[in-house]
Amino acid sequence: GRLNYREFTDLLVSFGVHPAQVVDIIARVDPGRTESVTADHVVEAVGQFVPAFSAEEILLQACQACDADGTGVVATADLESVLQRMGTGVRLSNDEIKDGMRPFLERHDTMVRYGDFVRGLFAG
Repeated sequence: GRLNYREFTDLLVSFGVHPAQVVDIIARVDPGRTESVTADHVVEAVGQFVPAFSAEEILLQACQACDADGTGVVATADLESVLQRMGTGVRLSNDEIKDGMRPFLERHDTMVRYGDFVRGLFAG
């Protein structure tokens, strides 16, 4: 999924970033000025420019950015990309990621219920 600059600005502001900073952030994460940002850009921006949030909150917001139609599901490929780019210090293999997603898969194993997945991932 992609967010246009207005959606990206709204997301960053909701995280506490001052609107005046967003122009600089966009220039850093999307130097080609494509008029939209990817989930990877969201993860990068949140990790570098947003006040401290938990990994759970960051992952949930990154998934929501991929969920353009608001259905609560994202493509498994998008979630895999977000998890690999989060830089949590724990390197998971693709098989480990897929095993973790398995209980939350829908639509012929191509989509993941990300809210349940994130809550399960961070549950005690």
